[in-house]
Amino acid sequence: MEYLPHEFVQFAQKKGVSENAILNLLGAEFSNSTLADDEDISWRKIPDIDSLDDENWRLLENFSKVYQLKKIARRRVFSSNNLYYNQTLDKVSLFEFNKYNAIRFETFKTKKEFVDNLTEKYVPYKSFAYKLPQLNNLSKDEWFIIVSLLELFIEKNPIPNSTYTPDELFVFTPDSLLQLIKNSSQRKEEYTWWGHWQKLSEHKIPTIEEIETAILVLVNKALAGYLEQSEKEDVYFVGKELVGIMNALAWWDRGFVIESEPIATKLYLFQADSLFVLVNENNKNYSLFNIDGEQLPNLLSNFMNVADKPNTAIDQKEPRKKINFCSNCGSSVIPGTKFCSNCGNKLN
Repeated sequence: MEYLPHEFVQFAQKKGVSENAILNLLGAEFSNSTLADDEDISWRKIPDIDSLDDENWRLLENFSKVYQLKKIARRRVFSSNNLYYNQTLDKVSLFEFNKYNAIRFETFKTKKEFVDNLTEKYVPYKSFAYKLPQLNNLSKDEWFIIVSLLELFIEKNPIPNSTYTPDELFVFTPDSLLQLIKNSSQRKEEYTWWGHWQKLSEHKIPTIEEIETAILVLVNKALAGYLEQSEKEDVYFVGKELVGIMNALAWWDRGFVIESEPIATKLYLFQADSLFVLVNENNKNYSLFNIDGEQLPNLLSNFMNVADKPNTAIDQKEPRKKINFCSNCGSSVIPGTKFCSNCGNKLN
């Protein structure tokens, strides 16, 4: 949360910070600044969880049913399961509540403002010159292998490097991935890839048998290959195309996740060297796309519109249409169509 000057001073004083320390932290000009007499900051007040049911605050029923948001800010994860608006102020707010406090993300007047605010930091990013179709339609266990390899990549290359070129074969064993993730889970004070992903997805660690099966699928997709057997363990290597994607994705540090309950789909947005979109359908089917940032507002708008429409169908218990996404532009497409209606891309 961002504080206005007087709010921060009051907060710091309540925490026992001395006036001299506040002056040293903020400077006299900032710490002594005041509000204009006519400035209305009532919208900034965070309601406690009980007051959200009073006469002024209302839960946005459609919004809250359709969207759950997790905001990523430099590898910190904030969850918001509900959107509220104040009837007197006509503002939309996102809150995370825990037993200690509430965190306000932003306030918005309209859904468009909500989308625009999420996308404005990402628009300039350019996509790579190549795609990797094999990263479409991965199971949860297969995506776990990708996450594990990203963790391994950072362990081998702890400093971001935009001119990275591999100087050795990137090898791993099923057991080495499992041990790496278990060790990562213990390093709770560090922003490890697996630790951060687990906060976003609430994934559990697969068994060694499930890991071995998932690796074989990646080998079949030509994302990895079998190298040899060493000390009774199968040794695999990562394909060069996947290494390139890993180098670009490993150092993402901000983004957000929007979950749509009616269509059982999540969009994970990762800002790294470029912009990545991970589409998760029914918590089973994972597809990773690298897109041009200018496509993002349209992708989000399509996703939110599709997510809004099934509400009536669900209330009437009509069958739910399965939604897929175009691998070129990320727009939603209905299975069975041969071409994307947004960019004309031929669909698989």
